[in-house]
Amino acid sequence: MTQQLDGQHLLRHALKTIHIRMHGVIADAAPAFADFSASAHTRKPVEILGHVADVLAFACDEVAAGSFTDAPEGSGWTAEVTRYGAALRALDAAIQTGDVTTEKAERVLQGPIADVLTHVGQLAMLRGMAGQPVPGQNFFVLDLSTLADSGAA
Repeated sequence: MTQQLDGQHLLRHALKTIHIRMHGVIADAAPAFADFSASAHTRKPVEILGHVADVLAFACDEVAAGSFTDAPEGSGWTAEVTRYGAALRALDAAIQTGDVTTEKAERVLQGPIADVLTHVGQLAMLRGMAGQPVPGQNFFVLDLSTLADSGAA
């Protein structure tokens, strides 16, 4: 017999997945990576990371009705990494304390969470294009127990 996951548990697991995958992409990125430009028609990594912080802040507001006061856009990679980490932790807190219905969990998963995972992939691809490939990881053995260091890069 399989156990059915509730919306809160599923969303928190998705955030932990984002955290560990994003950490692999942003950790140890050379300073030049932030402003790498693949073309005139694509966003730079620092812009993508800022967008990710905005999306997480939006999701936080969806879960807890205006619970996250977004920090102003950062002025560089370190500021955006910090803003991303704060938004991720705030969303996790909102999910833990909020009324997460199945419908709300489905909307947050298919919207903001899926969008953020797409951007994690974009950042990983851009790192490779910038000559800084993301080291491989075995996602089946990683510890997904905490978001405590989400702001660390």
